[in-house]
Amino acid sequence: MCVIQNPSSAFSMITNITKIAQSLYGFYKTTETIRINKLQAEESANAARQNAELARQKAIEESQEAIEEARNKRLQTLRSMAEMKTSIASGNIDLNSQTALDKIETISAQGELDALNILDKAEKNKQKYLLSAQNYDNQSNLIIEKAKTGNRTASIGLLGEGLKFANTNISNNNGINLI
Repeated sequence: MCVIQNPSSAFSMITNITKIAQSLYGFYKTTETIRINKLQAEESANAARQNAELARQKAIEESQEAIEEARNKRLQTLRSMAEMKTSIASGNIDLNSQTALDKIETISAQGELDALNILDKAEKNKQKYLLSAQNYDNQSNLIIEKAKTGNRTASIGLLGEGLKFANTNISNNNGINLI
């Protein structure tokens, strides 16, 4: 029950009620903003984590594909060497002659070099994917930390406004006694 001791304080009471309503709306709006920011940050962080996982998966696939490709290149080199030996032997050229050995060694060396280049290129690509994954992990962590900081700042601001409002209303009672 409200007892108005001074007729001019009715206007003051309406003003205070309006201020209370505005403060409650501001409180609601700020808490909704905090909630929405948190949800958006979680979604963004989850997307970054998924991208990191995809990058790690690509790094694994890159390595596996390179190993298989290098193995195939080595098998192809062995076939080429066997074909060269067959060709040399059918031409009645001594397999132990320097020319025949040079040709076979050249095929062998080139095949191994190609296989090693395949593995090296794959390792470089794998490192790029892993670096990308690390960047996505860092991005995810940064998003979460920014959201936490923003929410803390908003919460502290909300608390400050609430205390300011309470202090103003207590000191400006203006003859209204709430019973």
